[in-house]
Amino acid sequence: MAELTINKAFQEVFGKELETHGFYKMKRSKYYVKLINGEIFQYISYANESPGIKGYRGFTMEAGMLTIYSQSLEPKELHRRSGDLLTYGWKKYPYEERRKFSLYIYNDTNTLIQKLREGLEKTKAIIIPLFAEVEDLNSYIEFQKEFRLDILSGADQLKEDSLLLIKTNNHDSFMGFFEKALSERLESAKKGECGGDYDYHYRSLYDGIIKNVAQPRDKVYNDEKLYARVMEELERRKEQNLKILQSHGVI
Repeated sequence: MAELTINKAFQEVFGKELETHGFYKMKRSKYYVKLINGEIFQYISYANESPGIKGYRGFTMEAGMLTIYSQSLEPKELHRRSGDLLTYGWKKYPYEERRKFSLYIYNDTNTLIQKLREGLEKTKAIIIPLFAEVEDLNSYIEFQKEFRLDILSGADQLKEDSLLLIKTNNHDSFMGFFEKALSERLESAKKGECGGDYDYHYRSLYDGIIKNVAQPRDKVYNDEKLYARVMEELERRKEQNLKILQSHGVI
């Protein structure tokens, strides 16, 4: 009997359960996906990851969320824009427990199935509830602020999903979010969960949040030609990504 591949095993373990939450297999890919309001694209899958142990293989659970206004929804592009369970679960679990679900190691079919089942339980506990909170474009922005802020960076350069800030007429100063993130980071540093002093965390978070997200967005609002270009690009991306989703049986 041929060895069960991780792709087949993933479908066997995750398929029916994810389908009960509205996900379905994206054709010619390893992703289970859901499209909300025809605009928000959620996906769940796995990524092969070497554990560096002879005779063993490994994987991480990955998930992500984009919109039809992002640069591309091609399956080959999804991995780069995803996060693992550690990305989404670091606030939910104590520091000491987080590494327990970041990498799953197996060496035969039985342990593969066992580890996938463990991954499924963590996915149900972490990813599914978070994804269920996203119902529209504004709640999508709030989600990405917490988990993949880089997705919203660089609107003036038309990067990633940053144009969504213009699409939703977002004028948030992001200062409240910055202050909250700084407080959380300093608390983590105090507990010894990360290094760096106050100045280091202030600069890095200010650059990441204010300089990379809020200020580039405002540049678009303040430049008529750039604003018009962004609006045209939003429509172009929408058309392109809907074609991609149609070709993979999502719509």
